[in-house]
Amino acid sequence: MQVITLLIVAMVYLSEDAVKWSPWKLGLTSNQRVLLSLLGPAIVVGGCWVIFHFCSKRIDKHGSWRAVLTADRTLMAATWLALAIHIFNIVVLDLLGGIRAAIGNWIAVDEALAVLPPVLTVIGAWWCYYPINRRLREAALMRHLDTGKPIYPIWTRKQYVLAQARLHFGLVLLPALLIMGWAEAIEMLWNQQGESAPQWLESAALAAGVGAIFLFAPTLMTRIWDTSPLGHGDLRDRLERLCSAHRVRIRKLLIWNTHGGMINGAVMGLIGRFRYILLTDALLDTMTTTQVEAVMAHEVGHARRHHLPWLAVCLIAILTSAALVTTLAMRAVEPYIPSSTAEIELTPSLEAQMDVPRGDSLPSLRSGSSFSPEDWLEPIGLAATVVMALGAFGWTSRRFERQADTFAVQHLSGLTRQTGGNTPITPQAAGAMSDALLLVAELNHIPLQRRSWRHGSIQWRREYLQSIIGRRCDALPIDRQMRLIQILAVLALIVSLGLTWWLDGFG
Repeated sequence: MQVITLLIVAMVYLSEDAVKWSPWKLGLTSNQRVLLSLLGPAIVVGGCWVIFHFCSKRIDKHGSWRAVLTADRTLMAATWLALAIHIFNIVVLDLLGGIRAAIGNWIAVDEALAVLPPVLTVIGAWWCYYPINRRLREAALMRHLDTGKPIYPIWTRKQYVLAQARLHFGLVLLPALLIMGWAEAIEMLWNQQGESAPQWLESAALAAGVGAIFLFAPTLMTRIWDTSPLGHGDLRDRLERLCSAHRVRIRKLLIWNTHGGMINGAVMGLIGRFRYILLTDALLDTMTTTQVEAVMAHEVGHARRHHLPWLAVCLIAILTSAALVTTLAMRAVEPYIPSSTAEIELTPSLEAQMDVPRGDSLPSLRSGSSFSPEDWLEPIGLAATVVMALGAFGWTSRRFERQADTFAVQHLSGLTRQTGGNTPITPQAAGAMSDALLLVAELNHIPLQRRSWRHGSIQWRREYLQSIIGRRCDALPIDRQMRLIQILAVLALIVSLGLTWWLDGFG
């Protein structure tokens, strides 16, 4: 869901360019564009209701697991359809332009309204999916009664939808809208100052605002998500010793209250003063102390290996490198693409008809199609850049997750700054982390083979943990691979920025 949310925000950010590239001009009024943009979401939500209602009946009558899979796939398809409709709204309907024509260009308000259709589509799909989720929770409830596991009240529909919205949209959408709003405010302020305002100061103000948003976003997220401090006791003392052993500062250890609906952990924050580690209530109640420590060590590993800043470096390097590759490819094929422009000499009568001032002239006018083949180069290049960047960043992110899993196993095997790297990976350590991943899959209803863009499949992660048993903690392949990735990211960033500057100056 995170990648879809990023693409939704990116389309709003690129709205003006997307409308310029679009060959379709419908000539609708602003009110018509806004109303038409809600038609697609209504159709998707209506379709979800019909399919989920049918699946619910199948589950009640036959206990069909295939109906559950159909519902899950429909829910996933609905999220991608929400993105597709959003692209149509932005590119063809010029939704953002219609909103601005209706209410004006308010800072961050028009952008927030432009992302509402896809957000409402997904929220509507969750609302329709709730009966399926409830049946799964009821089945899990019976299993928990049989095994003596903790019992939680089943979410109401409102609680379920609100929890999903908090989880999936709070982490990405809200910070992205704040960043866009800050950038828009800085741009408007500098435009009012005119040429007297130095450009470097504008860039510094923008960077300072974005940095502040990233710095305080973790604190904001602890308010958006339902969290509470982890109480004093043996478990908290053990987890705090874990952080101290690896010199990772945190502000708070928090319980992430999910009504038992999710086993998960998260680390948020770049620096210790604003860093939080969250463990869900179901994780604390269903896992053994060793398994909880394994999940906690995974989150500590993200902080100890500085994954958040390195992810940012890798993302920037991937984006700049992908953009450079597409730019070079576009320049290579551009001479072979036919142009639809034609030179037309402006006679005095034609100048008068076009209201061209005497003495001025137009270099050329397009004849025939209003959208020529070469006009497709820029949007195609952008799409290629996004596809390459998403693929490369997903592959890189999965290696970060693998290193965090490995760090947890290293910790459970006894690796600290004092013990040194000769400590071997023990079967017990690998088994604890592997079993914790298995519990995550079972309670969250995740198939072991299901691939994840940023994390990889549970089976893929468990198989790797089994493969490193007996190896020395300081001689693991993932640590060497991560050092190579970091070196290549820095080199790629330097080379791509240098070549981009050279092409802009001399190309």
